Amino acid sequence: MAYKSLYRKYRPQTFDEVYGQEYIVKTLCNAIELDKISHAYLFNGTRGTGKTTIAKIFAKMVNCLNLKNSKPCGECSICKCENTEEIPDIIEIDAASNNGVDEIRELKNKIKLMPVMCKYKVYIIDEVHMLSTGAFNALLKTLEEPPEHVIFILATTEPQKLPITIISRCQRFDFKKISINKIIERLEYISKKEKIEISKDALEEIAKISDGALRDAIGMLDQLSSYTNTKINVNDIYELKGSISTEELFKLTNLYISGNIENLLDQVETIYNNGKSFQLLTEDMLMLFRNVLVCKKAEKYFDNKEISNKEEIKKIAKKLDCNSIENIINKLEDLSKNIKNSNYPRILFEVNMLSDFSNKEKKDVNSIEVAKKEKIIVTKQIEKEEDKPALEIKIDSDNNVTLELEEDRKFDISKKILINNTIAKASTTSKKKANTIYNELDKFIIDKKYKNAATILKDSVVAAASEDHILLNYKYASMVEENDRELTNIISLIEKMLGTKYKLVAITEEEWKKERPHYLELKRQNKVIELMEEKEEIKKEKSNSNDSNNYVDLFGIDLIEMEE
Repeated sequence: MAYKSLYRKYRPQTFDEVYGQEYIVKTLCNAIELDKISHAYLFNGTRGTGKTTIAKIFAKMVNCLNLKNSKPCGECSICKCENTEEIPDIIEIDAASNNGVDEIRELKNKIKLMPVMCKYKVYIIDEVHMLSTGAFNALLKTLEEPPEHVIFILATTEPQKLPITIISRCQRFDFKKISINKIIERLEYISKKEKIEISKDALEEIAKISDGALRDAIGMLDQLSSYTNTKINVNDIYELKGSISTEELFKLTNLYISGNIENLLDQVETIYNNGKSFQLLTEDMLMLFRNVLVCKKAEKYFDNKEISNKEEIKKIAKKLDCNSIENIINKLEDLSKNIKNSNYPRILFEVNMLSDFSNKEKKDVNSIEVAKKEKIIVTKQIEKEEDKPALEIKIDSDNNVTLELEEDRKFDISKKILINNTIAKASTTSKKKANTIYNELDKFIIDKKYKNAATILKDSVVAAASEDHILLNYKYASMVEENDRELTNIISLIEKMLGTKYKLVAITEEEWKKERPHYLELKRQNKVIELMEEKEEIKKEKSNSNDSNNYVDLFGIDLIEMEE
């Protein structure tokens, strides 16, 4: 007899064997027991969560000849059929390959015929969202008023693609992802039955990788059992999946946050030569920094969860502030989206890793030069507490130093003028044109001249635009600061993409929320927004706000004073 895949061999035959969908099982059993069987059901959920399996079990149960207390007898001709394909009155249709109007019309003609050996004719239409518009229209009337002997079960992974007229005629069941513990429990059972030796860590890793899809987890176990004759361990999974080990992941992460560029590139090259997936690597790093952020912001919650390598995560959390972690997460999320469609995943990954270092290195050099020139002396340390706002150093033209809460910081008058003039001449057409820059940004990320500008610009949102002005929003103040540092290059990049030179102003989303109502009120009252005179900002060496930011970056939140 030919080998049978484990996920087929251990597919549940009764509701008692179904894992992780208890409320759906209970509802369907009660419907049978109380004789409240609907004419149409919609099963929605991600792959491998049991939609088709439960549909088949339900189809057999409603047709059991000796059903007792919503339990199949197991003795009648219907129950003894292991495969529903042996029962002529249970019809499975793959909508992906039978999605035309003609197929549905043929189905409509056949449903009028009475069942051959069952009480009900059950039509299981899998991937129903693949039906064409014409096919849906042909199905609609039949679905609304089918013969009494017909039950429809529609299964889909994408219910949003179904017409609302179809959804409203069905009882909808949303299948949730199977929990990690349930998947591990099932894998342990199968491993024991099949005499597969596998470590506990490997079972947990399979459960995490499968992302709630039990079928995927069983399929991976099956594949691993063929890969090795010895006991399956975590490293076997890494080899099969194309991901790197936990040790390599932490090594790469520590090289990244410490700025060790040479060794970082060596590590990336090794990963590339070993044929590992940069998409999976990015996702692993994203999850790692998620845990780092949780550790930083909710330490008690973090300690109470079963997370591996907690001590290593805590070490990383001590080296970074929350703002830096959030920035890294945002960049990794964008990288994950871009890398899927890229022919050069390694280059994209390396550029993402290196872009931070180029800015950091430049900022540190400038800070050191300014520190030497101005003879800055650190006189007192002020520790920043997690639950309190940050402090910012302010230096005026007379070298007077003051400290200001970050929440009280206001952007300067030049930005106010640019915001005003942008909104005064703003139009929907100009905004649409400005938004087209995001369609081309990816190709500039690997451009040596524009990579920093493109990387920063990807985090922005166009809030308003006119023919020669653009107002950008960023989520965090640190992103605005990066924008302002690279302002000349960003303006140059936008001019290259749009063919027009713009004046650019960037503020945080929070600052925009405070400014926007004023202009909305003026628009509502049909008042003209007067243009304001734009003057070039006079930069003074000793009062440059960027220098004060550099002092903070270099020395921490320090109280400083100048010496003549």
